[in-house]
Amino acid sequence: MATKANISEFAYFPPPPGASGGRARWSDRFQLPELARLLLDNEQDWKSVDEYGVEDKYGALCKYVQYSFAYIVETQPDKLKCSANDQWVVFDTRLTSSFELLLEPIYMLFQKNHNDRPPHNQPWYFKKWCVGWGHVLRETSLTDHTHSLYGPRPPPPFSTEKSSNELPDDWKEFKPKREFVANTSHILEDNLPRLRQVWRDAGEEVPSDGDIARAYSQALCLARNPRLNQLRMLPQLYRPGGLGRGGNGWVRQLLMPIHLRGGPAADIALAIDIRHDPDSDGDYYYFASTVLSLGQAYLNARLVHSVESPWLRNVINEQRVSIDEPHHEQWELVGAPSDGHVEGRDEAVPSSATTVTDAAGSAEVVWPPSVGTKLTARWNATSRYRECTVVRVDNGMNVFVNFDGWPDTCQMEIDNVRNVRI
Repeated sequence: MATKANISEFAYFPPPPGASGGRARWSDRFQLPELARLLLDNEQDWKSVDEYGVEDKYGALCKYVQYSFAYIVETQPDKLKCSANDQWVVFDTRLTSSFELLLEPIYMLFQKNHNDRPPHNQPWYFKKWCVGWGHVLRETSLTDHTHSLYGPRPPPPFSTEKSSNELPDDWKEFKPKREFVANTSHILEDNLPRLRQVWRDAGEEVPSDGDIARAYSQALCLARNPRLNQLRMLPQLYRPGGLGRGGNGWVRQLLMPIHLRGGPAADIALAIDIRHDPDSDGDYYYFASTVLSLGQAYLNARLVHSVESPWLRNVINEQRVSIDEPHHEQWELVGAPSDGHVEGRDEAVPSSATTVTDAAGSAEVVWPPSVGTKLTARWNATSRYRECTVVRVDNGMNVFVNFDGWPDTCQMEIDNVRNVRI
């Protein structure tokens, strides 16, 4: 089954009832409030907080759905299980239901989309979250309830051991005696804004670049101390270039907590490659490639497993860090088609441009805008506005922009646009 890694191109997600003009945030289209109530995870673990301390209750969960689906498609598409009549597809999300719901696996279920008119003509549409395989069988049974389109064997959960980089079986275990090399010039030059942000997030004066470099060097030395518990190092998965670019593969790395300000709590994470050493047969060495905010680290680590390590769990409950903001290694889907879908029917709304009011309520604009249009927009409802340019319009409604000074392409919706200049 040929499948696109972008879940919004794979399936149509109807907006919830009452959504203005059919527009809705992805957290609502994915039915994340309902999903969060089913899960073993604490609901607070899925929130994200932007640089201004504004909370998105399901920001991390939304990214988990998007990135885990892309990971399945690109590394193990056989984990997407079609029904006998090819009218349903389902996969194991690797999420687990609560104790009250008997710790069952959570499945994401889709039904064939019979709408063939854009922009709602994705191959599938989202049906529901299912708790346990019995729930899937019940939903997909024929109308007489005596015949099922799936057998008793569910699809297995996807493996997190698939990546572009071949690693030893014990890659998740940090070995202090291995050679360690850091990409210092990249970290202290290209990542300098991220390092400065550590002091800003703490409400402290940002030190000089020289002092930051010395603080980083000292913190790295302490983090490598073999007396520390090596289980502090967490495995992570990330996709170079994010979801906005194709064919970049997936990379498994370790996350090393760095106490940049010298306090008891880590305030940044070092991403560490495990690389084959050509000078030593069968051996590996560590290469510290970049630093991540704790929010970015949490997202990458959560793709591998639930995060139990205190230094990274605290990012959700105590620290003002940005999980929402895309960066050069992460990309966020924000846009959404603008109208509903009637399950199993060939109903569609014409995809021609319409006149709507922008997010500021101050201008009537044509949506979707044409390529080259200059916009002032934001990543999502809690972020600040930035200048951007429309670079692509797909299916008559999906609008993609490049923000000024930012390399990645982002999908956009009218709710996050204002002061349109044509």
